Amino acid sequence: MGRQHSLDRAFTEQRGSVLVGGLLLVLAMTMIGVALFEAAVIETREVGFTADDVRAFYATETGLNRAALDVAWDTIQTSQFGANSTFAGIKGLLNADNTTPSSFYASTCFGLPHDGTCDSSSNPRKPAYMVQAVNDPAADRFLLISTACIPGPVPNPGTALATCPAGTKAMAQVKAWIKQGSPTVTTTTTVTTTTTVSPAMPWGLFAGGTACNAGCINLHPGNTSSYDSHKAGCTVPCPQSATNTGNNGSIASNGNVTVQGGTVADPLGHTGINGNVVGYTNVLNDSSDVELSGNINRFAKSGGTITGTAAGGTFPSSPTDQTPLPPLANCGPPYTTLVLDNGSNGGNVVSVTGGTLSSVYTQSSGALTLNSAKTLTLKAGTYCFGNVNLSGGAQLNTSGSGVTAIYIDGILHVQNNGTMINNASQDPQNVQLIVTFGNDAGETNGQCGGNPVCLESGAVMYMTVYAPSTGVKLQGGGDIYGAIVGNTIDVTGNVTVHYDNYLINSPNLVKGIPTPMTTTTTTTTTYTTWTPAAYSVANWLKAKCKQSSLSSPWSCS
Repeated sequence: MGRQHSLDRAFTEQRGSVLVGGLLLVLAMTMIGVALFEAAVIETREVGFTADDVRAFYATETGLNRAALDVAWDTIQTSQFGANSTFAGIKGLLNADNTTPSSFYASTCFGLPHDGTCDSSSNPRKPAYMVQAVNDPAADRFLLISTACIPGPVPNPGTALATCPAGTKAMAQVKAWIKQGSPTVTTTTTVTTTTTVSPAMPWGLFAGGTACNAGCINLHPGNTSSYDSHKAGCTVPCPQSATNTGNNGSIASNGNVTVQGGTVADPLGHTGINGNVVGYTNVLNDSSDVELSGNINRFAKSGGTITGTAAGGTFPSSPTDQTPLPPLANCGPPYTTLVLDNGSNGGNVVSVTGGTLSSVYTQSSGALTLNSAKTLTLKAGTYCFGNVNLSGGAQLNTSGSGVTAIYIDGILHVQNNGTMINNASQDPQNVQLIVTFGNDAGETNGQCGGNPVCLESGAVMYMTVYAPSTGVKLQGGGDIYGAIVGNTIDVTGNVTVHYDNYLINSPNLVKGIPTPMTTTTTTTTTYTTWTPAAYSVANWLKAKCKQSSLSSPWSCS
C-alpha cells in the first residue's frame, strides 16, 4: 500500500509539472506571435503597401504641388509667410543656416469629407499634410518638405522637422527643391501726346486784325530786339546785354504789315527789326501785303505780296493759318476796391503820394487818374479798372515779385516824359495789362489817332500788353521790355520793343495768344512675369518613415 501511494503521488506531481510547462509554452508562443504580428505590421508600413500609406503619400504630394504653384504665381495668401509669399520674399525669411525648417503651410486636412476636421475620433482614415521650407545656399532654390499623418493633424514642430505622433496609422514625407528659372520680361513703351491751349506771347508784336488801311502792324519807324529774362545761369530778371541779346524780336499779323526799320541800335549794334516779319494772309485790294523798308535783319514772309528786302530773304505767297484773338469779357463793374494798407488791414495799396487815394481813384467807375507826379503803388494781385490815365510824370508802381494783372475795361493813356508804369521787379511777366476795350459794339475812342491804348511817354517799361480788340499806339521814343498784342499796332518815333523770349511759354501769363501746346510723354514700363513655366520642382525624395514600436512616435530617414 505504501509503495502504491508513493507511485500515485509521483504521477500526480508529474501531471502538474506538465500542465505548468504547457501553459508556459502557450504563453511563449503567444508572445512570439504578437511580436511577429507587430513586426509584420511595422515592416508592412516600411514597405508602404497599405492603403493608408498610399493616402499619406498623396497628401504630401498635394502639399508640394500647392506650394510650387503658389510660389510660381507669387500669390500665396494663406501660407505662413503672408505678404512675403513671393519667391524672393520666402528666401529672405528662411533661416540662413540652411538647416532650420520654417513653416510654409500649417497642418491642412486632405481629401473628403470637407468637414474641416481630420483627427482619429472624427475621421480616422483622413490624412493631413504640413509643408515646411529650408533655405539653400543657391540663390535660385530652396527645399520644400511635405509631411502627412493619418489621421491628422500634423503636430506643430516649431523649428524642428515635422513628424507624426504615436498612434498614427501611417506617415509619409517627401522632399523636393523648388527652383527659380528665367522670368518673362516684357517692355512696353507708351507715347502720349497731349495738346492744351495756353496763353502765350510768341511774338514781340502781334496784331490780330485782318485788313487795315495802313497795315495792321505799322512801324514808321520802329525797332525790335530780343533777350531772355530767365536765361540759364543768370539771376532773374536777367537784363539785356551783349551776352543776352538775340534776333527773335519778330512781328506778325493776321493781315497786312508795313515796316520801316528804325535807327536805334541794340547792345550788339544792330538797328531796325532784329527778327522776322510775317503777314499771314493775302489781303484783298492791298498791292503790298508786306511792305518793307529800313533794316530787316531776318526773313520776311507773306500770304500775298512783298515789297522791299530782308537780310534773310523774302517769301511771298506763303500763307500761314490765322491766329484769331477772341474778344475778352469786361472785368467790371463792379471794379476793384482799393484799400490803403495800414499794416494790419491787408489793404492792396502800399502807398499814395501827391494826393489821397480817393483823389486818384473812383471805385464806382473804376477810373484811375494819376497826374502831376502823383504815385500809386499796388501790391501784386489782380485788379479791374475802367479808364486809366497817367500824365505829368506820374507813376503807377507795382511792388514785390509776384504777378500784377491789371484788367482795363476802358482806355489806357500814358503820356508826357517821365510818366510810366513802373515794374520794380523788371520781370516783364510780373506786370500784365489786359485791355478789353473794343469788345462792345460801338466802342470807339479818338485819342492817339483812334488807339485806346496809347503809350507815349518815352519811358522804359517792363510789361506785357494784351488788347485783342483794341488798337495800340507806341510813340515818343522809349523802350518796352516784354511783348504787345493788339487788334492793330502803330509804332512811331523810334520806339524799341525788346521781346522777352521767356514769354513764349511763361507759366505765369494770365492772358495771351491762345496757343496750342503739345507735350509728348514717353513712358517705358518693364514687366517681369514669373509664370509656372519659370519654376520647377526637382529631385523628389521620398523618405523612409517607420516606428520602432506601435507605441512610439514615427521617424523618417
